[in-house]
Amino acid sequence: MQQELNGWDENDEYKNVVLPYVLEHIKSWNEEPQPSDWIYNSTKGKRPLGYEWLTRLMTKGGFPALCLVDAVSTRRPEVILPHLMTPELANVENLHLLNDTTRPRGKEPPKYVEQLTTLPFWGTLKHLTFQPERPYSPKKFAQLFKTFSGCVLTSLCLKGPGVLSSLPTKDLETAGIFRTLKELYFHSILFMTKALIKLTHLEGWENIETLVIHHNNNLTQAQLGEVIQNTPRLKHLSLEHCQLGPGLIKTLQAGPLPHLETLHLRGNGLGIADFDDLDNVDWPSLRVVHIS
Repeated sequence: MQQELNGWDENDEYKNVVLPYVLEHIKSWNEEPQPSDWIYNSTKGKRPLGYEWLTRLMTKGGFPALCLVDAVSTRRPEVILPHLMTPELANVENLHLLNDTTRPRGKEPPKYVEQLTTLPFWGTLKHLTFQPERPYSPKKFAQLFKTFSGCVLTSLCLKGPGVLSSLPTKDLETAGIFRTLKELYFHSILFMTKALIKLTHLEGWENIETLVIHHNNNLTQAQLGEVIQNTPRLKHLSLEHCQLGPGLIKTLQAGPLPHLETLHLRGNGLGIADFDDLDNVDWPSLRVVHIS
């Protein structure tokens, strides 16, 4: 790598600067504070593609040091994706494609999902965070799952907003995405008419160990209870801003949740009795409880 860095720039404008710069960039990976919340620890990666390296990549193409990068995040996927085709990025395991909040209203959103399957790291990608330019529709939801099933994802985060009143179960079954998934995150996606329950009946759902549902006021305790019953290996559960109301702890306790290690509850409308019920839960594996 040293030999390659010596000739990194044809005009030699970075002579005696490039290697210290690279080492400083790598040093920042170790010094960057990791979020204390377990919810995000496994999705961020440890060696993200920083602004300087991204600028270098977009202006002058790939370079060997990119082989160290394990995470890429962008709010402009249609701009960045063509530059991610460089083979030096083959070790990326975490990809975050977020909505561009600065795009003018009414402007046609870009179509880039089809490009994902041509990424050099697509076949080995482990975590994907995806937020579409427009709300999910049942058909779009199934198409995305079919695309995502082309890699061996163990972790998937879907961000809304979106409302799903029905799901094309047969199409989702064919996609088979849950055969490898261990972690599933839903942010601001409202599942209507038991659409979430239908997901739990797909092949492989029983392997889910981490389930995060945030900002979903349509979720009921009865539905949550059924989800838990269909998720026997659940270790980490986070429910945030889901107005489930008093009695939630008893609903969770009826799970059962023999493998539950971490419970995160925030803004769920718990009652006083719920805190008393915590003293009586029988979760032998429980290590961390966070309630606010």
